[in-house]
Amino acid sequence: MKSFKLLFIASAISSYAHLYAQIPNAGFEDWTNQGNFMNPTGWWCANDSVQFGNLYPANRSTDHFPPNSGNYSIRIENHTELLPSWAAFGIIWTGGLSGNDYPVFAIQGHPVTLYGYYKFLPQGIDTFEIHIRLYENGIDIGGGLFKTAEMVNSWQPFSLDIPDYDTADSARIMILACYNNDAPNPSGNSVLFIDNLSFDSLVVDGINTEKSELNFMVSPNPFTEQVSLRFDSDGTDKQIVLYDLNGRALMVSQGIKSQHTLDMQNRAPGMYLLSVVSSKGSSRKLLVKQ
Repeated sequence: MKSFKLLFIASAISSYAHLYAQIPNAGFEDWTNQGNFMNPTGWWCANDSVQFGNLYPANRSTDHFPPNSGNYSIRIENHTELLPSWAAFGIIWTGGLSGNDYPVFAIQGHPVTLYGYYKFLPQGIDTFEIHIRLYENGIDIGGGLFKTAEMVNSWQPFSLDIPDYDTADSARIMILACYNNDAPNPSGNSVLFIDNLSFDSLVVDGINTEKSELNFMVSPNPFTEQVSLRFDSDGTDKQIVLYDLNGRALMVSQGIKSQHTLDMQNRAPGMYLLSVVSSKGSSRKLLVKQ
């Protein structure tokens, strides 16, 4: 089992590291000292607009996720007491000051989903929003949006679908804790944590869940008690391993053909990683128990 697990991790890293690496400082591990504060490398924020005190809108946090993926996340907070200064706005975007309107980082391939983890502690009617815009030759050709006003006080994954497009060569990302439909300013001192952004796969304990030639369906997901797995009828035996997010193998099933049911009644609510391997390939999916 140990050799299988090491092979599984190495395969995922080699296949999908480039998807993670395209986004600048995607895990918010890198920070630049700027006198009394730190800025997230590769991202703009309004920390340098703070004229007094230490009410910086963006800070490095040791509260990060997944537990074994890096050491930090970014903590974004509104400070309404500093209005009308930019320092009141919990907002960041890739690049420099002009990165809210122009392409910032190059992309490869054809990403269709932006993944990441977040916690959100809203006040008033503030909404957490994350935007991505794609460009080709400097022209905006589309993008996507994820938003929620609901309180999420423990780390949860989000997925942001990028609608159909032909080709793109660059992108930018904007993240806000302060969006307000009714006014231009934040309505409260909402707090947002963000960590481990990635394209087309979710970072799980230093690796990414992976697409491959081995296709299978999972339903329902999220779930409460049981998960049904349905595989293509290719005649091969499959091995199923359920991991927690610390990389511990919790359940192993051998010789699975076309369908299987996982009994998760005695498992704690949270996220799990399901790995399936056969002679035809391998695949991994994230399971969420409510």
